[in-house]
Amino acid sequence: MTVLIRPIQAATLSLAAIFLSIAVGGCSSSSSTAQNDGGASSGGNGGGPSGTAGTGTAGTGTGTGTAGTGGDTASAGTGGSSAGTSGLAGSGGGPSTGGSSGAAGALGAQGGGAGGAAVPSGGSGGGSAGGSPPATGTPLETLHVTATAPMAASQASLAKGELFLLRAAGAIDLGGTKVDAEFASADGTTGMDKVGAVDVGLDDGAKELILLGAGAAPPAAGPNRMKWFGGFRADHVYYMWVTGAGVPLVLNLAKPDAAPAGTGSIDIAIYQLTPTPTGIGKALETISVSVVSKTARSMSAMPTKLGAVYLLRSASQGHVGGAYLVGDADFDDYDASSTNANQGEGGADFGIGVDEGCIALHKFKWGPYRKDHDYYMLYAGTGMPVSFSYCDTGYGDNSGNMPVDLYAVP
Repeated sequence: MTVLIRPIQAATLSLAAIFLSIAVGGCSSSSSTAQNDGGASSGGNGGGPSGTAGTGTAGTGTGTGTAGTGGDTASAGTGGSSAGTSGLAGSGGGPSTGGSSGAAGALGAQGGGAGGAAVPSGGSGGGSAGGSPPATGTPLETLHVTATAPMAASQASLAKGELFLLRAAGAIDLGGTKVDAEFASADGTTGMDKVGAVDVGLDDGAKELILLGAGAAPPAAGPNRMKWFGGFRADHVYYMWVTGAGVPLVLNLAKPDAAPAGTGSIDIAIYQLTPTPTGIGKALETISVSVVSKTARSMSAMPTKLGAVYLLRSASQGHVGGAYLVGDADFDDYDASSTNANQGEGGADFGIGVDEGCIALHKFKWGPYRKDHDYYMLYAGTGMPVSFSYCDTGYGDNSGNMPVDLYAVP
């Protein structure tokens, strides 16, 4: 059997992704909006006597946009509009007699992001009920893909081998059909993954991964591009995590053939996950997962919200075989050299199962083997606690527990 890393699964490669979500309906509410930032201030005037260059001070942009406010019931508003544009540069200062112009003003602050989706009890954000909250953490960088600039690249290179979380919010309106990070939608409630032959959405250049669930063979690249987590979302907020390749992240928007120019933007925030998660806040809870029994189940104390997106992290190892063999979230029976990591055997897909028991091929995968044993998985809330179990072919030589952290996404 093989498993294709698609929605409700996890994987990592150079710019690899995981994705899944569930949207749930509810009562209507007011929509949210976002405001543009203010204009720039003027540059400083040139100074100095005749024949002497004036210094001139730089003007600074003023005003910042604010995020969209949320709906007041379980079915949130339509979502804030895309972030406001930066303020224009201030003009240079005028010269005195013989003096030179001052420097141009700095750009204004970035406008607010789109409103996030509401939780079942109502609250902030816009979009379908039970969805992701507005972005709360501070990203390393935010990229902007627009109708007229469908390609964006990060200024910084993503460190090779490190994991990063991407949050894409917003959509491009192409004359009635909106294209977001993963889908095209004409009615705002259902999405199309393809329009004709075009796999619409934001493409990071990576391919889906195929994990076998057994043996030590590395994953193979599939025929399709990496997908953003989950099904269509009316709030147009999607997540993906990627593995840095030592180069800038490049995203291209694939639009339907012969699509009009369109309006709007998609904002992509980048958060670092390894070696230390940054900008995503503290874990909501840490669950200790026993590795000593096939029937043992470890549950989160808190129930997850239906349709909300969460991030799971496993960054530990357990003693799972022989005198020196250990295992992590997705692999067993490797030694200190980490050269013989095994995905599974004997009808057991090794590692921590999420909402499933010990089976031959887990539906939810943590991804390819990592020597730092630090894995992440995006998870869609079910309205119930998260269940964890450890899968192995034998438990007589196993001992200990492996903690899993549960985070809300930013």
